[in-house]
Amino acid sequence: MNQFLIPLNEMFLFLNGLFLTGVRRFTVKSLLLNQELFRVTLSGVGEKSELTGLVENETYEQLRNNCCEVIGEIPTYTDYLNVFLASGINKPKDWPQIKERIVKFLDRDPLRGERSVFISFDTNALRRRYYTLISNLLITENARRRARPLRAGFAVSTGVRNELERFDAKYSDSDVSSMSRILGVQREILDEFFNQLKLGARLSKLGYTEYLKILKQEYTEELEGKPGDIQIIETLESFSKRRNVDILVLSEDSDFIQRANTRKLTGIRLDRPTNPPQKTETNWEDIAQLLYTTATTYGAITLTAKTSAKIYGIWKGKKAENWQTESLKITTDDTTLQEILEKNQKILEKQKHQNKTT
Repeated sequence: MNQFLIPLNEMFLFLNGLFLTGVRRFTVKSLLLNQELFRVTLSGVGEKSELTGLVENETYEQLRNNCCEVIGEIPTYTDYLNVFLASGINKPKDWPQIKERIVKFLDRDPLRGERSVFISFDTNALRRRYYTLISNLLITENARRRARPLRAGFAVSTGVRNELERFDAKYSDSDVSSMSRILGVQREILDEFFNQLKLGARLSKLGYTEYLKILKQEYTEELEGKPGDIQIIETLESFSKRRNVDILVLSEDSDFIQRANTRKLTGIRLDRPTNPPQKTETNWEDIAQLLYTTATTYGAITLTAKTSAKIYGIWKGKKAENWQTESLKITTDDTTLQEILEKNQKILEKQKHQNKTT
């Protein structure tokens, strides 16, 4: 069985490999629960892909409740819904109106003396990968605008970073043995979990990875501050006054937003959708994001169709750089898919090398 480490921004290679092997529909299952999580129909050129087959709450929780003492390592139904939100497949409630409000707030003309804008996030907003959502919004909006582009910096408090740096809990050998015995999962699969982050730690690491992505942006200010909502808001308020800039704060917490607004920051609450649609039109990029958020949340998933593959969000020996590149480990017995992936990875590596030398 061949294995491939694929960064998220190269997951199109995997989806293209599936498409070239004739896969148009596939099912994604949790290896821990042995439960179908959703189904994907891959589109051709100029068409929309589809996401269907979401699990109902009652069915899911019944399965989860049978997991006995390892239930804490099985994502809740809310965690399940969050993989669609964190991937961008589903958007926060009233997203069209919120998006319009964000765009309007960012539409500033520095030549007319209008104040610069910085965007900030609280801890849970980063765990939900809302930075990626806003980053994609800016890219999409600026691609279609003929007028001046939207420009925004990002302001992040080290207090948020400190709240996200809670990913010390790792699977021991006894944890792996218990999960294998209780869940009936092959030890060979769960051995990949050894010394890797447990569920709660993985969810924090998703947010921490977002934090690191923000730091790579050109116009980012990392502000020294303490953990806690009030302290984070005070850090942002001080920066706003010192630099004479406006700050847009995004959070799911109504109290956090109220406190931000009281301090003359502009807070926008992002609410999670409670009833996601059973059928969603989407694209390859969002499907790749969904495979990443699902595999990372569940640890390991399996893709079943004419071609089968296992996708690991954690694996033995996963390093910090694999988290930063949002990489997945993919294994498959399908020799045709293996050949396509190997060929395309070599072509991509050659292109990267050429770009570096030119």
